[in-house]
Amino acid sequence: AVLVGVMSPIQATINAMVSQPYGSPLLAATLCQDIELMLLIPLAYALYTSRTAARAAGCESDGVDPMLSTWMFAGGPLGGFYVVSLTMLRTMLAVEVTFVAVNLGQLLAATGMDQIGFAGLKKRPLTRRRALAIFVNVVACVVLQIQVTGGSEDKGDFTPIRDKSSRD
Repeated sequence: AVLVGVMSPIQATINAMVSQPYGSPLLAATLCQDIELMLLIPLAYALYTSRTAARAAGCESDGVDPMLSTWMFAGGPLGGFYVVSLTMLRTMLAVEVTFVAVNLGQLLAATGMDQIGFAGLKKRPLTRRRALAIFVNVVACVVLQIQVTGGSEDKGDFTPIRDKSSRD
């Protein structure tokens, strides 16, 4: 999980760098996601096309799982929105501010999902420990944002996409 967390700011920064020459975070995210898709399609094909693998996974002979509902495919558009949003946010905010805020959003969503038992998951009440984690993230967002926009600093804490002093 930590490694996945490490990859997110790297991906968002690379996408933001790609967006600069095109002037479009949407185009940059699309290009980068297309490359991801070109890598995933052959991998998925290799891993899941055999009828034996489909049967072993409990799927019907055509490889379609009857337990899947149409709404479950919303993960694709949500993932695309996530990548485009991170690309755009990364061009506007410091890396730390972006990802502490993203983490806060994830904690809030996960807490809400647990509260209502989203998609048949077991309901889990909000505990003091989980509430404290949310509060700490709120404080981190505020502290990081104050540091970025505060006082006499010349926004020295903002992480630009490229360091202006190291241009070729």
